[in-house]
Amino acid sequence: MAYGFALSALSDPTRRAVFERVLETPRSVGEIAKAMPISRPAVSQHLRVLKDAGLVHEAKAGTRRIYSADAKALGDQDRDRALSARESIPAFHRGMGAWWPVVTHHVAPEPESCTFEARLGGRLYERGKNGVETKWGSVLAWDPPKRLVFSWELSCSQELRDAKVEVIFTGVPDGTEVTLVHTGWEHMGEAAIPMRDRFNAGWATVFEKCYVEYANATA
Repeated sequence: MAYGFALSALSDPTRRAVFERVLETPRSVGEIAKAMPISRPAVSQHLRVLKDAGLVHEAKAGTRRIYSADAKALGDQDRDRALSARESIPAFHRGMGAWWPVVTHHVAPEPESCTFEARLGGRLYERGKNGVETKWGSVLAWDPPKRLVFSWELSCSQELRDAKVEVIFTGVPDGTEVTLVHTGWEHMGEAAIPMRDRFNAGWATVFEKCYVEYANATA
C-alpha cells in the first residue's frame, strides 16, 4: 500500500474523525454514525476508503461488522515512492489531464480532456470532442509549492457555485502530505450534509484514488 494513499485517506476531516472513532475502540457502523452528524451509508463509504488504505480492519461479531484501527499502520506504509512537496503541485495541475477520470467525471457530453491553468485567475475546464470548453472553476490562490485554491462551479445552483477547493502540500520526512478541503456547504442549509457526502464520495475516487495512483507512479 502506498504511503501517499494512507495520508490521502486521512485528508478528509470527516473521514479522519471516523478513523479516530475506531482508533479509540472497535465500533460498528451504527455506533460511529450515532456520534457523528453523517448518515450510516456515508460512514460505510469512509470506512471503505480507510480499509483500502490499510488503516481499518473489519471483523464479524454475530450479525454485526466491527471496525478497528491500528495507528501503527501509518508507519508501515511503503514510503519509497513519495513525491516531494515541490514535485507534488506539478503532478496535481500539470498532470490533471492524465489522472482526472474525465470519461466518468465530467459536465458536458462527450468529454475529451481537462485542463488546469497554473496561474492566479487561471481556469479549470474540460474540452469536448466538438471543441467546446466547459468551465469547472477559477484559480483563486496560487502559492506553490505550499497550496492552491480554486472555485468549484459545476452546478447551476448559486449555493454550489460558492464552493471552494483548497489543496495543501505539506512536506513530511518521507514525502508529502496532500490535503484537499472542499468548503462552502454552509450556504446550502438542510441539503448541506447529503450534498457534502455525495461530493466526498466523488473526491474519494478522483483525488484519493486517481491522483494518488498517478503521483505514486510518477515518483
